[in-house]
Amino acid sequence: MSKPALIAAFLLVLILRWISQGTSQYAGVDDVKTVNSQMTLQKMVSKTMNNGKYNLGGIRYVRQVDRDYPGKDLGSGSPMSRAACGEWCNDNEDCAGFVRDLESQRCWIKKSMTGPPVRTKGKVSFIKM
Repeated sequence: MSKPALIAAFLLVLILRWISQGTSQYAGVDDVKTVNSQMTLQKMVSKTMNNGKYNLGGIRYVRQVDRDYPGKDLGSGSPMSRAACGEWCNDNEDCAGFVRDLESQRCWIKKSMTGPPVRTKGKVSFIKM
């Protein structure tokens, strides 16, 4: 398990303990709020573990799971590992980031990754910081 994942899991345990200690003695609305809070926290921790910051070849990237930035391609290649795609982007000064398709292992390096991303299952975006 990676260090950010361990930290997120530890924080989740601490927060869930804190929430469970603060529940009301009365059943009803407060119990529902506690369950909803726990579910929201689990979603937040899950999102933090799936999305995050990565260092690829000395360059920092932010990873976005199931997100695509269509268009503005500088080039594409297949099959490419995440590391190879990151290295290719790092070597191109016009590259703002890249998108990888997990199934085909295809990589698109991008001139720009601005605007709202398109939710696309199986695509992972890496944006230079």
